[in-house]
Amino acid sequence: MKYLFAVVCIFWGGFAAASDFPKLYAVIGVAADDVLNIRSEPNAQAELLGAFVYNASGVEVVTLSDDGKWGQVNVNERVGWAAVRYLTPLSDTAPFFASCFGTEPFWGLILDETGVASEWSSPESKGKVTDLETLMTTTVMPRTFAYAGKIQGENGRVRKFDALMTHKICSDGMSDNLYGLSIDLSLTGGPNLAGCCTLQR
Repeated sequence: MKYLFAVVCIFWGGFAAASDFPKLYAVIGVAADDVLNIRSEPNAQAELLGAFVYNASGVEVVTLSDDGKWGQVNVNERVGWAAVRYLTPLSDTAPFFASCFGTEPFWGLILDETGVASEWSSPESKGKVTDLETLMTTTVMPRTFAYAGKIQGENGRVRKFDALMTHKICSDGMSDNLYGLSIDLSLTGGPNLAGCCTLQR
């Protein structure tokens, strides 16, 4: 599902606490002729679901296994697990984006803090996002981020919106994927929408 991006450029440290996730990582310590396996459970004997190439970057880890040795990832519309000893966090100096999306109805919103790539999409309309503001961030769990902005539709209609992004496990309702961020979106004149977010760079 390829829809909304909401910028969250303040993501967090390394493999430490639940509040650090989701977070983006790169594969390290894997030979150029090898891959990092993705397992169905957090153990090396579990079913093989897929693999990351030796130099993969932008790997999103949603949470950790109980022992902290495996990171939960999404692959082929399923939840998988990769060994965290082969992952290193990406630098926080470059912006991260949260690709959020909703179903019933389908919708998408690209929120780029620079305003360069901010867009709205739905089956009925498309448009550009303007005047994006960060209204609030919290440090208590669950961490929450509040945004506001305007959607300039292709037909010239302008609609205001408010978005509340929260750290909690979220299901898209259409696959077995689990995401580490949820979002509630309120548009002037309705409707109120809900969806999940996945980090990207």
